[in-house]
Amino acid sequence: MEIEAKEWVRLKDGRIRQFKQYINNEDIELTRPYNTAKVKDIAKHSKNIIDLIEVGDLIKTNEEKTIIHIYDIDMLEAVKEDIEEGHFTIESIVTHEQMASIEYKVEEGK
Repeated sequence: MEIEAKEWVRLKDGRIRQFKQYINNEDIELTRPYNTAKVKDIAKHSKNIIDLIEVGDLIKTNEEKTIIHIYDIDMLEAVKEDIEEGHFTIESIVTHEQMASIEYKVEEGK
């Protein structure tokens, strides 16, 4: 796997971080916050963070702090196009994996 410094990586657990450097053949160092991950835990990587957005993710934009839920593939393509055309930029992302890991399921009568 060829990853260059400052590329974005999406890990299999849903975290999106920037790649800092290889520590060895199996471990990598990530920025923000400084931590490490295994190379095998990388789901995908790109120089452009918009390539890592998936259906189910939430993004917060710089445009009036709008939160957009990427609910299907058409919405994903429309958001990517708007970003590429400069209509807004991404301020933050919450991935669908992160939401699933912290969600509270409401169950009535139990």
